[in-house]
Amino acid sequence: MNASTDRIRPLHGHLRQHLTTGVAVMTPGIATLGRDAVDRIIKTIAVFDDFCPANDPHGEHDFGSFDVDGNHISFKIDLYEEPDVKCKNEKPVVTRVLTICWLGSIEARNRCRPAITVGRLFQSAPHWPT
Repeated sequence: MNASTDRIRPLHGHLRQHLTTGVAVMTPGIATLGRDAVDRIIKTIAVFDDFCPANDPHGEHDFGSFDVDGNHISFKIDLYEEPDVKCKNEKPVVTRVLTICWLGSIEARNRCRPAITVGRLFQSAPHWPT
Protein backbone atom coordinates (compact mmCIF):
# COMPACT_ATOMS: atom_id res chain seq x y z
CA MET A 1 0.00 0.00 0.00
CA ASN A 2 1.19 3.54 -0.67
CA ALA A 3 0.41 7.02 0.64
CA SER A 4 -2.06 7.70 -2.16
CA THR A 5 -4.04 4.53 -1.40
CA ASP A 6 -3.95 5.33 2.32
CA ARG A 7 -5.52 8.72 1.52
CA ILE A 8 -8.10 7.45 -1.01
CA ARG A 9 -9.46 4.42 0.86
CA PRO A 10 -11.06 6.36 3.75
CA LEU A 11 -12.62 8.84 1.29
CA HIS A 12 -14.25 5.97 -0.61
CA GLY A 13 -15.32 4.40 2.69
CA HIS A 14 -16.92 7.62 3.87
CA LEU A 15 -18.91 7.94 0.64
CA ARG A 16 -20.07 4.30 0.83
CA GLN A 17 -21.05 4.56 4.49
CA HIS A 18 -22.64 8.00 4.60
CA LEU A 19 -23.42 8.95 0.97
CA THR A 20 -21.82 12.34 1.60
CA THR A 21 -18.68 13.96 0.17
CA GLY A 22 -19.75 12.86 -3.29
CA VAL A 23 -22.68 11.84 -5.44
CA ALA A 24 -24.52 8.52 -5.45
CA VAL A 25 -26.46 7.39 -8.52
CA MET A 26 -28.33 4.21 -9.38
CA THR A 27 -29.21 2.64 -12.67
CA PRO A 28 -32.90 2.37 -13.64
CA GLY A 29 -32.73 -1.38 -12.93
CA ILE A 30 -31.95 -0.65 -9.27
CA ALA A 31 -34.78 1.86 -9.01
CA THR A 32 -37.32 -0.66 -10.36
CA LEU A 33 -36.52 -3.04 -7.47
CA GLY A 34 -38.49 -0.75 -5.15
CA ARG A 35 -37.74 1.42 -2.15
CA ASP A 36 -37.32 -1.42 0.37
CA ALA A 37 -34.83 -3.24 -1.87
CA VAL A 38 -32.93 0.00 -2.56
CA ASP A 39 -32.71 0.65 1.19
CA ARG A 40 -31.28 -2.86 1.76
CA ILE A 41 -28.80 -2.36 -1.11
CA ILE A 42 -27.59 0.98 0.29
CA LYS A 43 -27.19 -0.55 3.77
CA THR A 44 -25.25 -3.47 2.28
CA ILE A 45 -22.92 -1.09 0.44
CA ALA A 46 -22.36 0.85 3.67
CA VAL A 47 -21.14 -2.25 5.52
CA PHE A 48 -19.52 -4.01 2.55
CA ASP A 49 -16.05 -5.26 3.50
CA ASP A 50 -15.45 -8.18 1.12
CA PHE A 51 -12.49 -6.48 -0.54
CA CYS A 52 -9.73 -8.74 -1.82
CA PRO A 53 -7.02 -8.58 -4.52
CA ALA A 54 -9.44 -10.06 -7.08
CA ASN A 55 -12.01 -7.25 -6.77
CA ASP A 56 -9.80 -4.53 -5.27
CA PRO A 57 -6.37 -4.84 -6.91
CA HIS A 58 -5.30 -1.30 -5.96
CA GLY A 59 -6.60 -1.48 -2.38
CA GLU A 60 -8.83 1.59 -2.83
CA HIS A 61 -12.14 -0.09 -1.87
CA ASP A 62 -13.85 1.37 -4.93
CA PHE A 63 -15.75 -1.70 -6.23
CA GLY A 64 -17.92 -4.44 -4.84
CA SER A 65 -20.61 -6.90 -5.85
CA PHE A 66 -23.10 -8.94 -3.87
CA ASP A 67 -26.52 -10.57 -4.01
CA VAL A 68 -29.66 -9.06 -2.46
CA ASP A 69 -33.18 -10.50 -2.66
CA GLY A 70 -32.27 -12.72 -5.60
CA ASN A 71 -30.57 -9.90 -7.53
CA HIS A 72 -26.90 -9.45 -8.33
CA ILE A 73 -25.74 -5.90 -7.49
CA SER A 74 -22.47 -4.05 -8.00
CA PHE A 75 -21.16 -0.65 -7.03
CA LYS A 76 -18.23 1.36 -8.33
CA ILE A 77 -16.70 4.61 -7.14
CA ASP A 78 -15.12 6.81 -9.78
CA LEU A 79 -13.74 10.32 -9.82
CA TYR A 80 -15.35 12.91 -12.09
CA GLU A 81 -13.24 15.92 -12.94
CA GLU A 82 -15.26 19.05 -13.68
CA PRO A 83 -14.13 20.30 -17.10
CA ASP A 84 -12.46 23.71 -17.04
CA VAL A 85 -13.21 24.24 -13.32
CA LYS A 86 -10.35 24.80 -10.89
CA CYS A 87 -10.06 25.36 -7.14
CA LYS A 88 -8.34 28.42 -5.74
CA ASN A 89 -5.09 26.45 -5.75
CA GLU A 90 -5.54 25.77 -9.51
CA LYS A 91 -6.20 22.05 -8.96
CA PRO A 92 -9.17 20.53 -10.81
CA VAL A 93 -12.48 20.15 -8.99
CA VAL A 94 -13.08 16.43 -8.56
CA THR A 95 -16.28 14.71 -7.38
CA ARG A 96 -16.54 11.13 -6.17
CA VAL A 97 -19.40 9.29 -7.86
CA LEU A 98 -20.81 6.06 -6.43
CA THR A 99 -22.74 4.17 -9.12
CA ILE A 100 -25.02 1.31 -8.07
CA CYS A 101 -25.86 -1.19 -10.83
CA TRP A 102 -28.30 -4.08 -11.15
CA LEU A 103 -26.59 -6.96 -12.95
CA GLY A 104 -29.71 -9.09 -13.24
CA SER A 105 -31.46 -11.73 -11.24
CA ILE A 106 -29.36 -14.53 -9.83
CA GLU A 107 -31.61 -17.05 -11.59
CA ALA A 108 -31.13 -15.38 -14.99
CA ARG A 109 -27.42 -14.90 -14.37
CA ASN A 110 -26.96 -18.60 -13.65
CA ARG A 111 -29.15 -19.61 -16.60
CA CYS A 112 -27.23 -17.32 -18.97
CA ARG A 113 -23.77 -18.06 -17.62
CA PRO A 114 -21.44 -18.35 -20.63
CA ALA A 115 -19.76 -21.70 -21.20
CA ILE A 116 -16.39 -21.93 -22.93
CA THR A 117 -16.14 -24.87 -25.31
CA VAL A 118 -13.10 -25.38 -27.56
CA GLY A 119 -12.29 -21.68 -27.58
CA ARG A 120 -15.81 -20.61 -28.59
CA LEU A 121 -18.32 -18.78 -26.43
CA PHE A 122 -21.85 -20.17 -26.20
CA GLN A 123 -24.72 -18.60 -24.31
CA SER A 124 -27.99 -20.34 -23.48
CA ALA A 125 -30.04 -17.14 -23.71
CA PRO A 126 -30.04 -14.52 -26.48
CA HIS A 127 -29.25 -11.59 -24.17
CA TRP A 128 -28.76 -10.54 -20.56
CA PRO A 129 -31.90 -9.36 -18.76
CA THR A 130 -32.45 -5.61 -18.57
